[in-house]
Amino acid sequence: MFKKTLLSLAISCSLLGVAPLASASTYLQQGETAISSGHINNAISLLQEAQQQAKTPQEHWLANIALAEAYIRAGRTQLAEPLLKQTYEDAKAQVPAGIVGEIEMRYGHLAAAEGESFEANDWYHKAQANALKANDLALAAAAAINSYKQDGSDSSLQSAEEYLAKLPSSEQRHQLLLSLGFEAKYQQNIQVAHAKLQEVLDHSHDSRILAQAYGYLGNLYEHQQRDLEALQLTEQALVNENTPDMHLEWSWQKARILAHQGNKAAALSSYRTAVNELQTIRADIPVLYHDGHSSFKETFAPMYLAYLDLLLQEAEKTPAQQQSAVQEAIDTWEQLKAVELQDYFRDACAVKQKANQANLESNTAILYPLLLENRLALILRTPKGLQAYSVAHTPTEIEHAVTTVTRQLLEGTPLKDNHILYDWLIRPIDAELQKQHIDTLVYIPDGALRKIPFSLLHDGEHYLVERYALVTVPGLSMVANPSATKARQDILLAGMSEPGPVVEELLDAGINLFEPPKEEKRSAGRGGRELHKRELYIREVTDPRTASLDRNLRASQLKEELALPGVSAELKTLSNLTQHPVLENTSFLLNDFKHNVNQGHSAVHIASHGYFSGDPKKSFIMAYDHLLNMEQLSELFQTEAFHDRPIELVTLSACQTAEGDDRSPLGLSGVVVQTGVKSAIGTLWPVADEAAKQFFSDFYEQYQQPGMTKAKAMQYSQKKLMQNKDLSHPAYWGPFVLVGEWH
Repeated sequence: MFKKTLLSLAISCSLLGVAPLASASTYLQQGETAISSGHINNAISLLQEAQQQAKTPQEHWLANIALAEAYIRAGRTQLAEPLLKQTYEDAKAQVPAGIVGEIEMRYGHLAAAEGESFEANDWYHKAQANALKANDLALAAAAAINSYKQDGSDSSLQSAEEYLAKLPSSEQRHQLLLSLGFEAKYQQNIQVAHAKLQEVLDHSHDSRILAQAYGYLGNLYEHQQRDLEALQLTEQALVNENTPDMHLEWSWQKARILAHQGNKAAALSSYRTAVNELQTIRADIPVLYHDGHSSFKETFAPMYLAYLDLLLQEAEKTPAQQQSAVQEAIDTWEQLKAVELQDYFRDACAVKQKANQANLESNTAILYPLLLENRLALILRTPKGLQAYSVAHTPTEIEHAVTTVTRQLLEGTPLKDNHILYDWLIRPIDAELQKQHIDTLVYIPDGALRKIPFSLLHDGEHYLVERYALVTVPGLSMVANPSATKARQDILLAGMSEPGPVVEELLDAGINLFEPPKEEKRSAGRGGRELHKRELYIREVTDPRTASLDRNLRASQLKEELALPGVSAELKTLSNLTQHPVLENTSFLLNDFKHNVNQGHSAVHIASHGYFSGDPKKSFIMAYDHLLNMEQLSELFQTEAFHDRPIELVTLSACQTAEGDDRSPLGLSGVVVQTGVKSAIGTLWPVADEAAKQFFSDFYEQYQQPGMTKAKAMQYSQKKLMQNKDLSHPAYWGPFVLVGEWH
C-alpha cells in the first residue's frame, strides 16, 4: 500500500473549507486560505480574530468550524472538540442542514485524527446526509471521499464519483477530484487514481492543484518503478508550485527517484533541499498522536534516514571528502534528534540548538549509533576527527537483542545477549578508543537503544562501565556548555517516604498505581534476598481488579503501595554527607518545594516516585501533596533564580520509564533539554532502596571532590555497587543513567 505522507494527508483531510458567504469576515476568508496553503499557525491566529469580529450567529458558527478545522490540522484536538460541541449544539436547531453537515464533517476529522475510524465514518455519513438535504453536492462529495479514506469501500467510491459527476467544472471540483485521486492511489485503485489525476491536469488552472496532481501522478509512477516518467512529472510539480510545503514534498520524491536511478549525487542535493525546507515549515506541519506515538516521526524520519544512509555511502566512496560528508551526517542526525524532542513535547519551540562542540578533551569520545533501514552505522567523534563504521545488522535485530536483555534484567536472570550488543556497538570502535586512551564515552541513543544503558554491554570479561565513564545525551547540540569553574555544592534534598494528599490527586486524575497480582510480580534480583523496589504499576481505575473498590479503600491501598521506606535513610545519609537540610513528606509540599528551588541551588536531589512515559502529559514526579508534571518542572527550573547560573544537576532516585516504549526515556532527556538544567541522573527501571542509598551516597561524596566530573563520579558509584555481593547483579547498578553535560 502506498505510503501516505502528512503533507498529502493534510490536503485530503481538509477537503473543503467552509464556503465564504457574503457575511463572512475578511479574517475568515484569509484564515481558510491559510489552511489550504498549509500555514496552520497563521490560520489559527486569523480565525481567532474572525471569532472575535463575528457580528452574526452564522459568522460565529462559520469561524468556529474553520478554527476547529485548523486545530485538528495542528494536532490540537483538545481545543477542537469543545469548540465543535458548542457549535453543534447551537447550530443544529437553527441553521440549514448544510452548516450542520460542515460541523459533522469536522467531527469526522476529529475522530479520524484520534484513530477512531468507525466513529469517523459515522460522522461522514451524517455529513453526507445533511449535505444532500441542503443540495450541497460538493459537501456530499467531500464526505463520501472521507468515507472512502476510512473504509476503502466501492460504495463510498461510487457515491463520491456520482456527486462529482453532477458538479460543474470549477477549481472546487478539481480539488475534490485531486483528493479522490490521492485516496484511490493510497487504496491501490490505480485505474481510478490515474483517471482522476489526469482529469485535474487536463482542466485545472490553479498552480497549487496542478502541482499536487503532477506530484501524485509522479508518485504513482514511482511505485510502478517507471522512473523516467515519475521524474518528469515530479519536476513539473516543482515548476508549478514552489511554496515550502510543496517544495519539500516534491524534492523528497525527486530524491527517492534519483537514488533509485543510481544518480546519488543529484539525489543528495534533492534530499538536502527537502531537509532544509522541512526546517522552515516545521511548526506548520500537522502532527497526530496515538498512544503517545507521533505521526511526524513515522512520516519524516524515513526522509532523514535515507538522506543519512546516502551521505555515508558517498563518504565511503570518496575518502578525500569523508570528513565533510560525515560531519554533514552528524549535523543532520542532530537536527533529527532535536525535531524528535520537539515532537515529544508537541512544541517546536521547546528545544534550542547551538553549534556542535567541535573541541573535545583528549580523553573523551562521542558515539553516534544510527539505526538506518538495513544496517547500523556508527560515527565516532574523537579529538583526532571523525570516523564512520558500518555494521550489517538491522534495527529489528538490534531491538530483539535489547528486548531480550531488558527482560532478563527485570527477571533478575543472567544476561545473555549483552555481549552481542557489545560486538555490534562497541567492538568496531574499540581499537580506536584504546589507541586514543579514551576514558569517557558519550553516546546519543536512538530507538530501542534508548531502553538500555550502555553500561551493561559486556566484552566477555568486563562490563563497559568498568572501562569507560558513560554519558547519554539527546544530541550534542542540545547539551549546555561546561562551567568554567566547578559550582559550589549547594544541594536541595527532597523526598517522599510516605505519600500524602497526592493520593487524592491521583485518584481524581483516573490513574491508579497498584502492585499487580502475585503471579505478575518479578524478581528483585539475584542478591540472595528480596529487596524493596521503588516500582510503579500503572493502570486505569476501570481495571476490574480495582474498579469495585470504594474510594477510601483504594486510597488506603495506594498509600501503602506508594510508600518508599528507604527514602528517609537515603536523605539522612545525604544530609549528613552534604551538610544540607531535607524536605521530606509534610515539608515536601509542592509550593514549599518551589519556594526552596527559587532560592537557587547547584543541584536538586528528589527521592520520590517519578514516571516518564512516551507522552509527556502522562509523565510526572510526586511531591507529598501534588503531582509535578513536565511543564511545571520546566517553568520551575527556568525561573529568574537560574538565568545566570543554571542548575548543574537534578537527580531522580526513584523515577522509572515506561516499559516497552522507546520514547519514554525522552522524558529524562527532557528534564535536561526542556527545563534548562545541565544534567540529570535517573533510572530506566525500578531500583532497590539499598542500591539507591549506596549509589547516591558514593556519587555525591565523589562529585564533591576537586576535579571530579559527574561522569567519573557516576562510574565510580556503579563500580562500587558491583563490589557489593548483594547488589552485584546489573539489575541493581545498571538502571542509573547520566543525561546531559558530563563535566
